[in-house]
Amino acid sequence: MKSHQHIYEKLMAELPSRLYNKYPVLLASFESLNSKALRDFCNFVKTDQERQNQLMPKDGTVHEFTSNVMSFLEQLLDYEETVGWCLASTPQLGAGRLPSVSEAEQRKALGKFLRAATDDLVANLQGKSKNYDSPTLQDLFLLNNYHFIHSVFQRNQRMLALLELDDSGVENTFIRQIEEQIGCYHRGFNRLLGFISMDTSMSLLPQVDKLTKSQRHAIKDKFKGFNEELDQLTRTQRCYAIPDEVLCQRMRQKNCDQILPEYQKFYDAFSTVNF
Repeated sequence: MKSHQHIYEKLMAELPSRLYNKYPVLLASFESLNSKALRDFCNFVKTDQERQNQLMPKDGTVHEFTSNVMSFLEQLLDYEETVGWCLASTPQLGAGRLPSVSEAEQRKALGKFLRAATDDLVANLQGKSKNYDSPTLQDLFLLNNYHFIHSVFQRNQRMLALLELDDSGVENTFIRQIEEQIGCYHRGFNRLLGFISMDTSMSLLPQVDKLTKSQRHAIKDKFKGFNEELDQLTRTQRCYAIPDEVLCQRMRQKNCDQILPEYQKFYDAFSTVNF
């Protein structure tokens, strides 16, 4: 409508002013309504919790809400000029013409909107994660969703470029959040590693040929505790999901790198001990 305003003005030039002025007023109304709808969308993303909380994925995978929000934001880019103009301008309903907004202002306004929407989505996800009783599942849920958002940025460089107009470090922020959640997830294995920590096990190595009774029991308890904790983690985490194959393989490798060397040191130290 805005792009054809000059055509309508030419066609209606001979009409009474009350009719001539209706088109820009109507257009300004549309633009004002669209701008409000976009801002209401951000508020909805940030505050809507109740219905979505009932749809929490049991395996900690990417939430449907995340996918829907990012899909909507990508679709907005097909109307970059119109959306940017709506966000950058402040139409006056009584004005004869619409305000002029440069392309740079439109892009900056759209980038600011995209940044606000993704910030609100992150806040929403952080609230959703608290629905899980397991801290590990909370961490995995946030990891999956942060990684999904970042994958959209990587796939859609146009979106990332607009976001960086508002915050040049937006991608690094998400990378940092992803790494933090990976660290939080792996700290869920600290109890398992505690059973085989050589820092707390060295005192159990026999200083003479014979172990004391308490040393034998302590070594048995460490092997038993490790096996039971590993069984519990295995049963639990079989129900978890990491949909991105590259991320999933990275997490598996990290588990192996974190656990196997420590277990090997413990096993080498105590497997030949008669306990």
